[in-house]
Amino acid sequence: MHAALQTDDILDAIFDYLKPPFGRFDHHCSSSDPIRVFQRTLCAAALTCRAFSQPALKSLWFHVNSVDALFYILSSCMKIVCDVPLSLDIDDSPRHQETVWIMDRPVSEKERERFLWYTQCIHIINLQASRRVDPWVFFRLSQENLGTPLTPRLHTMICNQDWPYIDMVVSLLSGPSLRTLALKFNGPEWTIDDDRKLPLNRHNYAAYPLLRNVCASAPDLEKLTVYMCAYPGLLHPIGGMKRLRVLDLSLVWTPINMELVRQLAQLEQLEELALHNSFDGRNLGPCEGFKSVTKLIIRGGIRTIPPLLQALPDLHLRELHLNSPVIEEPRPLQKLVSALSLASRESIESVRIDSLTAGRSLTSAPVSTLIAPFFALPNIRSFYLRADDPLCIADDDLRVIGGKWAKLDRDVI
Repeated sequence: MHAALQTDDILDAIFDYLKPPFGRFDHHCSSSDPIRVFQRTLCAAALTCRAFSQPALKSLWFHVNSVDALFYILSSCMKIVCDVPLSLDIDDSPRHQETVWIMDRPVSEKERERFLWYTQCIHIINLQASRRVDPWVFFRLSQENLGTPLTPRLHTMICNQDWPYIDMVVSLLSGPSLRTLALKFNGPEWTIDDDRKLPLNRHNYAAYPLLRNVCASAPDLEKLTVYMCAYPGLLHPIGGMKRLRVLDLSLVWTPINMELVRQLAQLEQLEELALHNSFDGRNLGPCEGFKSVTKLIIRGGIRTIPPLLQALPDLHLRELHLNSPVIEEPRPLQKLVSALSLASRESIESVRIDSLTAGRSLTSAPVSTLIAPFFALPNIRSFYLRADDPLCIADDDLRVIGGKWAKLDRDVI
């Protein structure tokens, strides 16, 4: 073997190119999926020779797609069992949803050493499992001297599905290295106690203690995304995440109220804020804060948002994004722009309207009619508009836009 390939730094650089690209993918990917191709290549490299083994394994374990990988390391104490009656047919093997992970014995010293080595390599993990998990497993893992947290270098933790073990796993894995966290809970309608949902799902109310624990265990968290939530009070601990720079609540599916807004106003380093289209204006009043927020994203309709903007006098935006708005006429846009603080109207340089659903009166009118409310923002440099339906645009519209925004250097319609 060439001497250069016996240097760990060089091998680390080579295998870094073979890390699977970061993104959302499922644990039921086909064997031809590009992610699987990267993983097979790294696995083959790890089996090639001793020199390649550890550098290749570090890259392979950089992004772990499910907690199953952690369980497989502990092969002698973790078991897969079936807890539902099966057919007596010898060929009728249990399906994944009919099996469960259990832990039936202590972790051996050899497995503990192996577990500590592999978990040092994990920087990104997807919170999901191919099978159900006995909750007792997570308690046992916390008692087996496997490190606190279990993944000391974990940077990104993602849960893109409603997973009932999320609070237990996050408490085991989150630590000072965590910078990005994405969590998904069920929406308000799933908390109803009826004939189809008995008993009440504890997981729907796990957000509050989970977020409070993250504040303590991951004080340097920079980016948080929350998908769905039973009610806004569960999100109040977010106000204690003092290093948070990006917060996405655009898919929480429950009205945001002033109590939550006042909690979020404590985030002095927050730069980007994404909200959904439903604001509960009761107890409305001025709220100081959000001085560092330069980018605001609103998802869905905008009719309830102007009162919220009027309550935030310190907001000083540079970018305004409207994702998937439904607009029947220009008036809601006029109210939105008018509700911005004077400082924001002067400082906004970028407006982006994505996946617009426009009413018939707007699709048949010149596009400048739709854009006109934003002409009150004099310093626009970038404007982006993408509509789901065709819009009427002519040379006169471009002349009007150019005349209103003298500093415009990028216009995409």
